[in-house]
Amino acid sequence: MNRLLSFVLAALLCFFASGCGKKEGKPVFPDFNPYGVTRIKIHQYDDNNIEIFKGIDKNWFVKSTDMLFFADYKKIGSFLQLIASLKYVNTAGTEGADIERMRARKGSDVLIEMGGGSISFSVKKAGGDYQSSYILLNGADSCILCAPYINTAVADPLRKWLKYTVFDNDIEQILSIRIELQGKKLLNLITQQDSSRWINTYDNKEYSLNDIAELNKVLNRMRISNAEKSAQTALFAFPIIRIEISAKNGKNSFIEIVGKKNTSFYYVRRCDMEKGILIFSRTWVNKLASVISNLFDIDISLTR
Repeated sequence: MNRLLSFVLAALLCFFASGCGKKEGKPVFPDFNPYGVTRIKIHQYDDNNIEIFKGIDKNWFVKSTDMLFFADYKKIGSFLQLIASLKYVNTAGTEGADIERMRARKGSDVLIEMGGGSISFSVKKAGGDYQSSYILLNGADSCILCAPYINTAVADPLRKWLKYTVFDNDIEQILSIRIELQGKKLLNLITQQDSSRWINTYDNKEYSLNDIAELNKVLNRMRISNAEKSAQTALFAFPIIRIEISAKNGKNSFIEIVGKKNTSFYYVRRCDMEKGILIFSRTWVNKLASVISNLFDIDISLTR
């Protein structure tokens, strides 16, 4: 009995002496509210900087070096929920003995700003099970081990944060769709009061709701392939195709398809605020030309 009691007491002593052990399972950031976040800054271990922030009209943007693009709010939401779910893990044993040496290890620095405050920490190496991460809280003397694993999330490059869709409009919310081909005005589709009929104001031809819904379905399915820097800014002065949509909520969205990058991709842009250029598949350009031609009986010939 005495041997059993001694074993239990020794185990309890190890547990409480392990530092983080007594906090195991508790949230690392108990007061963190993901929905109040306005800005995220990540200085990655390779000296790359990613900044994600909420801009006008509740749009999110991601910035890296001198490039700026729309960010995917679902990706941002998942990242913030991951941070909110971080909990302490018991650091007793071999890993617990390493946490002091971890402090000087190079990692990714994270700053998350909210209304009225912020949290900051540095993500060091992965835990031994790769289901946890060592992080150094701002102002702390030693690292803590927490779960879930976040090393990959804070190392994501700009392309992982991009919003890849161009349009996201419900047909009921659209007021007009304007399409130009190499400077020539092709369509200015305006919804009528009953919303079942649409008129092209350039020639007064009438189209059904089904025609517009089919076009809108294709527009909503379009996706950007990637983003990159480019010195070819002159391309945007003469777009091949420009499509602009006005919505009832006052938001306008557009895409301009310009010169070819190569035989497989085109350069495009979709916002005056975005810096850098987006890459768009030739397959989507051909699909757009085909849909516009078939639905509205317009012969489309792309010369660039």
